[in-house]
Amino acid sequence: MGRGRRDPNAIADWTKKRGTSDRLYPGALVWCVRKPGRDLRDKVELLLAWRHVQRDVRAGLLGADYDRADHQDIQADVKVAEDEAKDEVWADYRFVVLADSTDPSGLKVIDLGAGHSSASETLCGRIIAALKAEALLNESVGAGYTSTATGRRRSRTPGPGHSPACGRASSTKR
Repeated sequence: MGRGRRDPNAIADWTKKRGTSDRLYPGALVWCVRKPGRDLRDKVELLLAWRHVQRDVRAGLLGADYDRADHQDIQADVKVAEDEAKDEVWADYRFVVLADSTDPSGLKVIDLGAGHSSASETLCGRIIAALKAEALLNESVGAGYTSTATGRRRSRTPGPGHSPACGRASSTKR
């Protein structure tokens, strides 16, 4: 039943179910999805091609007609291709998808916008910042999830269908 990148409902299904069983906390899953297109694939293919050329030149498989300047040019081309591939990862992986029982699709999509690898944060850091900006992630546990000395939850606990992962409603019931 190979569901994957061509099936738009795959993420919704994977979020709600694990195999044939319902997930207990679908709100705990965070998907990072890339934008459609071949840009990332093309940049990585170019990087791999330059690395292959570099390896073959070093091994002498392409002849001995390469001088020090040619080696430096190839090294520079490899470095440029690496930087472009890294930037493309930042540009392509720009959507965060979460369970959302209030949306008809069962998912909430957050557009991170175009990022750049020279920013002083990681891709995970961008995702966490976006979740905090949308009030879907907090630094501390909410009062409704703290326990008393007996280990029971306080009376302000959320009802069925809520996920304690981010303190918001999930798309399935327990």
